[in-house]
Amino acid sequence: KMTSLSSYTISFWMFMIDDFFSSIKGNRLCPLLQKGRDDIVSNNYRRSPAIILDRKTKQLKIYLSTTKLNSVEGENFVSNSRIFNQRWIHIALIKNKNKVALLVNGVIDTEFVLQGGPVDDTGDLYLGGVKWLSGFCQFPFLIDELKYFNDAVDFNIIQAESSGVLAGLQ
Repeated sequence: KMTSLSSYTISFWMFMIDDFFSSIKGNRLCPLLQKGRDDIVSNNYRRSPAIILDRKTKQLKIYLSTTKLNSVEGENFVSNSRIFNQRWIHIALIKNKNKVALLVNGVIDTEFVLQGGPVDDTGDLYLGGVKWLSGFCQFPFLIDELKYFNDAVDFNIIQAESSGVLAGLQ
């Protein structure tokens, strides 16, 4: 159960399967992980957090619902890294109060400072897809070793966890 709103860490491994047929159909932006529910009809989005793949650019887009005005879909930022097919990639999202860091393969990809405070969200945690986009985001990928920490862990822990992708580089 995700209980902390001010500080938490989510980490996991993902593997994008190279599948030409499904990669040309459906939405451009598809969730890999999302806590909360989007009500597209009433333009009410709850994303605390959401890690979404831009299937065209292969970049990750991170959304967090906050109290900031004029951020209907939540405050967000885009990764510098791109997710490549046919290889395991380690993703970690660390939120420490109003600071958010995205690490890809143990390396700090993007850091972002939130302008609003956290929004309480009792919604479900969705992995690999959401029911309101069923049929629009069907593409093959794997998620493994998903971990949730109720605190912001040190970057060293994430780097150690993902060191295998860097051939043991320390």
